[in-house]
Amino acid sequence: MKKQIQRFQDFMWKILGHPKSMWFLGIIAFCESIFFPLPPDPYILGLSLKKPHKWYKFVLAGLTGSITGAFIGYFIGNFFWTSLEPHILGKFISVEMWEKLAKGFSDHTAEALIVAAFSPLPFKVFVLAAGALKAPFMAFILASLLGRGVRFTIIGYAGKLGRERSQTLLKIFKSKIFYLLFIGAVVLIGVIKWLI
Repeated sequence: MKKQIQRFQDFMWKILGHPKSMWFLGIIAFCESIFFPLPPDPYILGLSLKKPHKWYKFVLAGLTGSITGAFIGYFIGNFFWTSLEPHILGKFISVEMWEKLAKGFSDHTAEALIVAAFSPLPFKVFVLAAGALKAPFMAFILASLLGRGVRFTIIGYAGKLGRERSQTLLKIFKSKIFYLLFIGAVVLIGVIKWLI
């Protein structure tokens, strides 16, 4: 198994050197939003390290692919959930997690989607759940854009900064304090929405 993973990683790093690497990144991001197990983050970082002057283009390619995939995944969840549910629930996502998602989407749709798009949790689960639970489509797209946009921008910019400096930025990005601050910001948005 380790050998297969290593071969796949070698193949993916070859893609980073390909002239059409930006297209490959968009395809990876698209697929990851629906079914692909590997996130586009390492490819955004790798490409940004390799060609720092194009970091924002890699962020846009990843974001475009991810949001386009999320759009398709939302509609798969919306129209085909009853057919997919027996094959997914209990096998790929626990019933307890599904119930938590359903409560999160019904109580705090935008906030739940922003956290889902930004967090390291599998985005595809939240995409299918948003469709299956009939989350408001515009809130879904805007929250996905915000969450994924911030995440990919941080990663792409870290690559632009270079190896040494990006290590520090990525440590901050992965720290619990950063996530607490981000969740605090989402809660603050919710409170402001509630007050208005």
